[in-house]
Amino acid sequence: MQAILQDLFPGVEIPEHDYGRFQEEIENVILSKRLQVVPQQVMKVIQLYETMLVRHGVMLVGPTGSGKTTVYQVLSVITTTTTTTTTTTNNNKVFVAANNSQQNIAIVFTGWAKKSKPT
Repeated sequence: MQAILQDLFPGVEIPEHDYGRFQEEIENVILSKRLQVVPQQVMKVIQLYETMLVRHGVMLVGPTGSGKTTVYQVLSVITTTTTTTTTTTNNNKVFVAANNSQQNIAIVFTGWAKKSKPT
């Protein structure tokens, strides 16, 4: 986001956004999961949340061990403490419904296996 704003308004210094209570909640959830708070991962949770507010569909993509599952689990805990429902199934599908007066957010995460190419 910073890069886009700097392109639109060259020479203007854009202050960092203070996420305050939201960031504290993210860090508390990470610590409650007995994980180390890593600033880059906290930012990824914030970015996922902000992206979900403005996009109809969001996909988390990355290599194994990059933190995709942790990011959505942390966000699901935060959204469910202030909103409605989280459901997890055995085949790695997660549904989070967040309802408030301004928006409805639904997140579905599904794991899939890489299929080999036919010979």
